[in-house]
Amino acid sequence: MSRARLHRDRPGGHDGEMHTLSAVRRGVAAAVVALLAIVAFAPGAGADEIEQTDPVGDVPYQRGDITRIRVIHRSGNVDLRVRTRLGGQPLNNWPNRATYIRWRIDIGGPAGPDYYADLRLLSGVDTLFTGRLRSAHTGQIIPGCGANQNDPNGQTIVTANGNEYRYQFLRGCISAPEQFRARAALVWDNGLPNVGPVYTDYAPNGGQLPPVATG
Repeated sequence: MSRARLHRDRPGGHDGEMHTLSAVRRGVAAAVVALLAIVAFAPGAGADEIEQTDPVGDVPYQRGDITRIRVIHRSGNVDLRVRTRLGGQPLNNWPNRATYIRWRIDIGGPAGPDYYADLRLLSGVDTLFTGRLRSAHTGQIIPGCGANQNDPNGQTIVTANGNEYRYQFLRGCISAPEQFRARAALVWDNGLPNVGPVYTDYAPNGGQLPPVATG
């Protein structure tokens, strides 16, 4: 029996090393795939977010029924999103200017919200779907922090895509807090403004979201 044959059959020899190397390679490949999956679904560097569902059918109008909200707090901006059971362009499907989405934003100041971030219809020469941010204490609009649908103002963006309504603005518009809490409300007035039933769907139903810190 040659020494080469003995070497080849010896436990832990070349064949064993090859099996071990293959196992290591498979483990590394699996780890890389897992890491790529994490990166793909992460909100991005320097961001934190909270997403939460809301019960379906707690108001009678599908376009006024919030089903999901999402808050993203980036190092440069705040991104607020509302989804409803049935979508549609506000210009064509919201009944009047008394229908709107309002985010109440609490940065830790006096009792109650500190800012209102509103998505609503604004009538002038044309009717526009707009985003406006105002102080909850004074009612004053925060300058430079509003935009119209499909007409972005720098990092300030207002969109209505399918059943998602989005308002993004600079962190500095709400004093650039380290963290804030938020709650969305969709006020649906199905009749003439200030006449007939008005339904409000809150999300979350029980109060504000947990604090969302910048990433």
